[in-house]
Amino acid sequence: MKKILVGLSCLLLVAVSARAQSISGDWGGILKAGPQSLKIILHIAAADSGYTATMDSPDQGSFGLPASSVEYREPELSVKWDKLKAVFTGKVEGDSLKGIFAQGILPFTLNLGRGDYALRRPQEPKPPFPYRSEEVTVSNEEDSVTLAGTLTIPEGKGPFPAVVLVTGSGPQNRDEELFGHKPFAVIADYLTRQGIAVLRCDDRGTGLSTGNFGTATSADFTRDALAAFDYLASRLEVARTKVGIVGHSEGGTIVFMAAAQNPKIAFVVSLAGAAARGDSVLLTQNRAILTAQGAPDSAANAYADVLRDIFRLQERYPSEYLRAHRDSLAGVLFPAGPRGSLPAAVRQNAMTVLTSPQAVWMRYFKQNDPRPYILATRCPVLAINGTKDTQVDAEINLGLLRRYTAEAGNKRVTIKAYEGLNHLFQHAGTGSPNEYAQIEETISPQVLEDIAAWIKQTIR
Repeated sequence: MKKILVGLSCLLLVAVSARAQSISGDWGGILKAGPQSLKIILHIAAADSGYTATMDSPDQGSFGLPASSVEYREPELSVKWDKLKAVFTGKVEGDSLKGIFAQGILPFTLNLGRGDYALRRPQEPKPPFPYRSEEVTVSNEEDSVTLAGTLTIPEGKGPFPAVVLVTGSGPQNRDEELFGHKPFAVIADYLTRQGIAVLRCDDRGTGLSTGNFGTATSADFTRDALAAFDYLASRLEVARTKVGIVGHSEGGTIVFMAAAQNPKIAFVVSLAGAAARGDSVLLTQNRAILTAQGAPDSAANAYADVLRDIFRLQERYPSEYLRAHRDSLAGVLFPAGPRGSLPAAVRQNAMTVLTSPQAVWMRYFKQNDPRPYILATRCPVLAINGTKDTQVDAEINLGLLRRYTAEAGNKRVTIKAYEGLNHLFQHAGTGSPNEYAQIEETISPQVLEDIAAWIKQTIR
């Protein structure tokens, strides 16, 4: 689904106001944009010459979008985001702020009310910390990439067992920050308190790391992970024979790609990692997310069938050909019947997938089969997932992991599905990604305990 709010702005906040009634505080409401309902929150603060504002769109994982200008002449308010090409104009009526949100030429009614809309992330680590934290850089010389990261080292006399954390898909910082959560900060804090050193890095081309994220694939990220492993194993505080890799989502597949290449990796932990081929993962994912969001099974299955045909077309024809024959292909993809009765917005989304230029990462991901890497992994394996994961199906992928590790003769394998947890290992309702931002829990405490206990048992 298309986002209504796109991009981040680093523009200076400018405030112009003739202040009478204070509008400082948090204002929240629901923006109905076509078939989507998005929670929107404005954080307005008084400044020397008026007001400043930031905006959150939690359902889209966007937080702290700074306004370019705020103008308040009681009771009229105007807030602009130049980079987003967006503006909110409204009228203050007591504790209500009634107005219009427009992005480009699309205006939508947006009525806000005062409230406490601060994000609750109780697991986010807060100083002081009972361990040492060091900013480090890791060199991937093969790709001329420098990764910036944080190494946390337990108190006491080492050397300590250690892990490298590998993020999921999309440009992620070292905390794997998404939807206001910082899963890797929470994991690193917990493991370090348990006597395990942890290295987590910004993805290449993200945060303070160099390189081009947009041209990278899982194979490139694997080389980054291997470089991070070599760096960590070289540290005097670390027991070099007790260093493993922990990866989440795409990172949960990369751990096997890395272990297949480097037998010195002592163990791997796959958190919601895929064992199925990428295109199969995407089809199952889209079907599951639509179902979790309330679509009938017939519609979810029909859309998955359309995507399957789109993937086949993309394997055979270049994007230019697909764009040139868009109209005729639409008739083939959406004949009469269940496909033809899909909502217009869903059909439009499918056509966008069909005609968009294929990103390097997506082309690689769809064709990547983890089976040979899992078969080549000889070290101990912990693979876990949540039963409400709509992005990487637990039953399918944990089942394949059982089959492949058994086929490889690897007897040092622990596989577990956690009842009621989603892709982020939060206790969830439906498992839909729309819930991620609304859940205060960042990661189940039981999962943290089990990861630490398994690592300690494995490296004894």
